[in-house]
Amino acid sequence: MLLNAKKYFYLLLILCIVLLSLSQYLRFRNNDGFFYGEESYYNLKIAEFIKENKAFPAEDSMSYGGRPYVGEYGYPLLLSLNIKIIPRILPILLGVFSFILFYFIITKIKFEIRGLASLILIISPTFIYLFSTLTKYSVVVFLSLFAILLHLNKKHKIALFLFIITGFFSFISSTLILIIYSIYGIFKKGKKFNLLIFFLSWIIIFFVQFFKVFKIGVPETIFGIIQFNINNIINIIFSDFGSIFGFSLFLFLMAIIGIYYINDNLLKTFIYYSVLIIFTVLTIYFNALIFLLVFLLAFFASYGIYSLFFVDWKSEIFKHLTIVILCCGLLFSIVAYMDGISKFTPTKDFADGLKFLKGQKINTVVFSDYSRGIYLNYADKKNFMDSNFLYAPGVSSRALDAERLFRTNNLNVALAIINKYNIEYIWIDKEILNKFWANEDRELLFLLRYSPQNFNKVFSNGDVEIYQYIPLNRR
Repeated sequence: MLLNAKKYFYLLLILCIVLLSLSQYLRFRNNDGFFYGEESYYNLKIAEFIKENKAFPAEDSMSYGGRPYVGEYGYPLLLSLNIKIIPRILPILLGVFSFILFYFIITKIKFEIRGLASLILIISPTFIYLFSTLTKYSVVVFLSLFAILLHLNKKHKIALFLFIITGFFSFISSTLILIIYSIYGIFKKGKKFNLLIFFLSWIIIFFVQFFKVFKIGVPETIFGIIQFNINNIINIIFSDFGSIFGFSLFLFLMAIIGIYYINDNLLKTFIYYSVLIIFTVLTIYFNALIFLLVFLLAFFASYGIYSLFFVDWKSEIFKHLTIVILCCGLLFSIVAYMDGISKFTPTKDFADGLKFLKGQKINTVVFSDYSRGIYLNYADKKNFMDSNFLYAPGVSSRALDAERLFRTNNLNVALAIINKYNIEYIWIDKEILNKFWANEDRELLFLLRYSPQNFNKVFSNGDVEIYQYIPLNRR
């Protein structure tokens, strides 16, 4: 029942391959094959450096005008083995194998919902993003699922090894896994030695990858400049509200139903809801939690639908109507997401702007919103700011100056900030226009467009405008 027959496994497998392949095909057809999501370009840039120099970078000279490189070794090193082929096939392979692992994990835990849970997972926008872009969390998820399945099959030593090596791909994820493993190890006899091994390995992996933090000290900020509010949480978590890696609102609602039905203990239900809320709120600062949450939500959501089928309803018509509405909501989310893939940054026009910048003098500073910084780095240009806030020099003062520059009506104030940071180009695109000026000619945009003696528009297409600053000695 509910997609549990063996034949449905192969149909789900085919659907998984089709959806992941389709996401890449849509990018090839409409966006010249450019990946979407800024993390893809961060990892590609590091991988290209490793391939060319046979070493990890000591610093990132393009970010914030220069900063120490602090990051995990695993994923960029994996991409660097073949920079042309691996980025294209690795995400799909990891996605397919993660689906298979999840299917067999649910078979062990709750056989009745394995097909439904797997279907809900693979039509989740989060799953599509995770295995269509170049994100280190795809490897973390694969290794974690593999370890969980091995653990369920009593292969504890191999499972422990896989949990440990996640630290080479995402140390924050590894820390979360260690916390969960510690809770499990404390209450499980015979697991304290494994816990000790995990903890010592975790320390060693930290020293191997992040030894330089003892020289450079404590970062100015860990959470960056993202403000904590309900709008930001919703926009990050739910694909229905514009998140490129968030999950469906209907998936979240069905998971809440599933948690309610999964046990009769009120205290356990309260704990489940509390953990879900805490993890959901934390995703505003630790986006990686979304990629772990989606697998849990798929399990709970499938249990919710399964329970709705068998619970007593006063009206059978209302029962089936409710289930149909929830399922249609899920389908709508994935259809809308797939339709929007070609519109995700970078679009073709956005990519053309990057190509133009790449052809200009190297190492020049380009000012834009911090969300564009990593893309500008990929075009071999120094950004003013980017979304990698950890160990960014002067991140708070730069954030204030960026806001002042975007919002100023005073040409002298704008020029003072531009000269302070040696800015040569200013990048504006449709999203930035909407974010700061609602498509109106005001503040910095007005100065750029109506001060020809100070700014020269050197590139323009349907999405991007690039202005070059003309210093006083060149007028």
